[in-house]
Amino acid sequence: MDWKIMRKKNKSRIISDIHGGEAAKILSFRGLSGKKIKIVSDFSVNLNPLGYPAEIEELFLNPGRLISDYPHPDAAYAECELAKNLGLKTSNLITGNGATEIFDLILQAVKPQKALYCAPSYSGYAEICAKRSIEAVPVKMKTSGETFAPDFPALKKGNAELIFICSPNNPTGQTADRKHILELAAAKKDTVIVVDESFMDFSVKASSSTLMTSKLPPNLILVKSLTKIYSIAGLRLGFAYGSAKIISLMRFLRLPWSVNAFAQAAVPLLFQDRDFLRKTVLYTEELHEYMLNSILPLGRLLPCPSETNFVLCKVSGMSAGSLQAELMKRGILIRSCSEIYGLDSSYIRLALRPENEIDLLTRALNSVFGKKKKSPSPKKIKGALMVVGTTSNAGKSITAAALCRYFANKGINVAPFKAQNMSLNSFVTPEGGEIGRAQAVQAEACRIEPHTDMNPVLLKPQGDSSSQIIIDGKAVFTMNARTYYRNKQKIRERAFAAFDRLNEKYELIVMEGAGSPAEINLLKEDFVNMRMAEYADASAILVADIDRGGVFASIFGTVTLIPPPLRKLLKGIIINKFRGDKRLLDSGIEKIEAITGIPVLGVMPFIRNLDIEDEDSLGLEKNSGTAEKKSLLDIAVVKLPRISNFTDFQSFEKYPAILLRYTDVPEKLGNPDLIIIPGSKSTIADMEFLRKSGMEKELLRLLKKGTPLFGICGGYQMLGKKISDPRGVEGQRRFMRGLALLPIETLLLKEKELAQVSGVTVPGLPFAAPGTTFTGYEIHAGKSSRTKTKASNPLLITQRGKVKCSEEAGDVSADGLVFGSYVHGLFDSAPLRKQLIEWLCQRKCIRSATVLKQERKSRERTFNELAGVLAENVDMRKISSFILK
Repeated sequence: MDWKIMRKKNKSRIISDIHGGEAAKILSFRGLSGKKIKIVSDFSVNLNPLGYPAEIEELFLNPGRLISDYPHPDAAYAECELAKNLGLKTSNLITGNGATEIFDLILQAVKPQKALYCAPSYSGYAEICAKRSIEAVPVKMKTSGETFAPDFPALKKGNAELIFICSPNNPTGQTADRKHILELAAAKKDTVIVVDESFMDFSVKASSSTLMTSKLPPNLILVKSLTKIYSIAGLRLGFAYGSAKIISLMRFLRLPWSVNAFAQAAVPLLFQDRDFLRKTVLYTEELHEYMLNSILPLGRLLPCPSETNFVLCKVSGMSAGSLQAELMKRGILIRSCSEIYGLDSSYIRLALRPENEIDLLTRALNSVFGKKKKSPSPKKIKGALMVVGTTSNAGKSITAAALCRYFANKGINVAPFKAQNMSLNSFVTPEGGEIGRAQAVQAEACRIEPHTDMNPVLLKPQGDSSSQIIIDGKAVFTMNARTYYRNKQKIRERAFAAFDRLNEKYELIVMEGAGSPAEINLLKEDFVNMRMAEYADASAILVADIDRGGVFASIFGTVTLIPPPLRKLLKGIIINKFRGDKRLLDSGIEKIEAITGIPVLGVMPFIRNLDIEDEDSLGLEKNSGTAEKKSLLDIAVVKLPRISNFTDFQSFEKYPAILLRYTDVPEKLGNPDLIIIPGSKSTIADMEFLRKSGMEKELLRLLKKGTPLFGICGGYQMLGKKISDPRGVEGQRRFMRGLALLPIETLLLKEKELAQVSGVTVPGLPFAAPGTTFTGYEIHAGKSSRTKTKASNPLLITQRGKVKCSEEAGDVSADGLVFGSYVHGLFDSAPLRKQLIEWLCQRKCIRSATVLKQERKSRERTFNELAGVLAENVDMRKISSFILK
C-alpha cells in the first residue's frame, strides 16, 4: 500500500514523522526556518545526560581499519559479546541498526495485518507499520490524575497479530507491570507481544520491572535500544531478545552489514565500566529532582510521574507548539507532544539534562511566561575557574596568578586554590600552616593573606618512593604512593571541605590543576584537576605551552584523553609562551577549534624576566651554568638533589647586574662572590651528595680562598659538625658528619617548627648593621644546639607567629665568612638584602650603587603588568561570562 494512502488512512493515529533532535525540520514546521536561531541546549532527545562511556572514544583514536575494512556481515562477534555481558544465549539475541531496524525485522518476520500499540506512545511503532502497509491501532492508556498505564483488558480483547508495549513508556515515563505483561502473553499465545525496554536502565526500579531476567514465553520479544542508555545515537545499535525460532527468522531477514563496524566494535567497550549503569541511575534521580524543583515554581508546567530520563509536562496558558517555538527562539529545543495520539496540544516532553542546562531552560521558560522580578539585579561574578595544563610547567601557576590579579583589579573578592600540590618549595601562612609557594604568590596577586585552605594537601617528596603528607597546613604522616592512593578518598574529602570554606568567603575562586588532567592512569583517583572542577562546578581553561613545540598535538591529546563528562567542563584554551607573529597560528587554531569543539581564547606571548617564583625546581634549569662576564656580582646556589624553598634567593634576580645561578657540578662553581647552600627536604642525603660529588671539597677550597659561604635551613644544618636522625625521620641513615664550619650539632625530630618570624640583626653579622629588621618564616624538622657557649648569634627573633619573643638565632663564623640560619625568605627583606649587596660589592671593590640602581620593578607592578598582558591577548569578556551568575 502506498505510504501517502496509509498516512491518510491513519491520519488520526500516525504521529508526525518529525522526531526529537531534528531542529531544522522543527524550525521549518514552526515557520522559523528563516530566523537566525542556534540551539544551545536540546531537551527533545532522551539520551543519557552522563554522555557515552569514555571507553567508546578508543574506537576513534586509531580508526583506520574500522573505516576501510568491511564489518562482519552478521555482527557475530558483537552479538557474542553482548550475549556474554547480558547473560543470554547468542541464539536468543539479534542486533540491529538501532531499535528501529529491530522493530522492522519483527514486522517482517511476523507479517501482521494489524498491530496494537498503547497510546500515547513512541511514534516509531505506527510509522514503521505504515511503511510496511500494516494497520496500527492505538489502544488508549488508562489515566488516573497524571499517571498513564496500559489498558491490559482492552489489549486482551483486541484483535491483532502483534502488540507493542513500551516500558518505561515514551513519552509518559512510567513502567508497565511485568506480571500483567506476562499474563497478556499467556492469554494471547497467537499474538506476538513486543516489549520495548529502551529506557528501562534509567529506572531505579529496573531490576523489579524488566523482563530481561525472565524466561520469556515464545510469543514475547524484548527490544532494547542501546542508543539511549549509552548515548550512542550516532553509532546506532539495538537488540532483540526472544525465542530462538523468531530470532533465527529475523536473522535470516536482516540485510548483511546493517550494523556498522564502529557499532560492532563498541559492544565490548560499553561494558568495561561496570559501574556505568549504577552511576546513570543515581544521576538520573538527582537530575529528576533538580528538574522538578526548577520548573514547579513557575506555576505553568504540571509534570507527570516519571521513572526514567524524561518528564512529560502539561502546559497551561499556551499550546505546546507555541511554547516550543518560543523556546527555540531562545536556543532551547523541547519535544512538543501535541500530535501524539492520546495527548492533547498542551503536552511537552523534557529530557533530563545537566543542571546548568536545566538552569538555561528555567530562565528561558521564565522569559516566555513573562515572570518578571520587581527589581532585576545585574549578573554578578560568582563561582570558580580551573586552570589546567597540557604538561607540567605549561604556565598554569602564572596564568592563575594573572587571572587572580585581573579580577582583583576589577574589585572582585578572589582567592586562589590548589587541591593538591607536590612541591618542596613551600611557604608558612600567618596561622602557622604550610602550603605550596605558588598559592602564596597567587594570594599576593589577589591582595589577600595566604591561608592553608588555599592548598589543603601538600606532598613533599622524601626520595623516589615516599612523600611527607601535609593536610590543612600540618604534616600528618609519611607514606609511599601506593599507601597514599589507598587513603585518597579521605584526603579528597579534606580538600573538598577546604574549597567549600573558601567558596563561602570569596566571590571567585581561581583554581589550579596539577601536571596534566589527562593522566589516564590517575583519572580514577583524581581530585586536583577535572574532578575538582566538577566538584566546584567550575569552567576549566586549558593552558598549552607552545615554547616546547607540538602545541596542537598536546592540546588534541589532552582533550581527547579527558573523559567526555569532564571534557564538557573545558570552556577554552590559552596558547602560552609564544614568540613571533601570532598570525602564523591562525590555520592551526582554526583546525584545533574544529576538531575539539573548544575555542582558543587567546595566545599569550613569552614574557621575559618575569619576577614571579616558579612552581618547582624545573625553573632552575634556566639558571644553571657558570658565571657570565656581563654580571658584576656572581651568586652561586648549590643545586641539591632534594632542594627546597629555592625561592629564598630569587629576590637577587631583581638586579640585572647580579647573576643568580644554580649548579650541582663542582667544576661549574667557578669563582663566585657568594655561595649559598639552600634548604633541603633530606639533609643527610644531600650532605652525602656534597661529599660524594666532590662539592664539599670545592666548597672548602673556595672558602679558604675567601669566598663567603651561607646556609639556609638544611644548608645551615650541613654547615655544622654533625646531623643525627635517631628516629629515622629522613630515612635509614642515622648519622652524618657535616662540613664542621659552624659550632652546631643538629638533631632531627618528627615535629616541625612552622612559623612566620620577624626580628633584627645584632652585632657580629659582618654584612648588616645592628638593628637591621628582617622578616621570614621557619619550616624545619630539627633543632640545632651550639657546641661552643661563646658562639656568636647574628640574629634576634622578636616575634614568632603572633607572639612577642626574644630568641637568639643563626650562627656566624669568627671571620664572618660562614653564616647560617633557619629563616627562609631572609633576603626578601629589602634593608638586609641591600646591605648584603653593598658588603659583597665592597669586598670586590666595585660601586654598590651601580648594582643597586638597576633594581627591577616591584612585585606589585609585575602582577599588574601580567594582568595587562592577559587582558590584551586573551578574551577576558568570554572568561568573565563563564562565571557570571
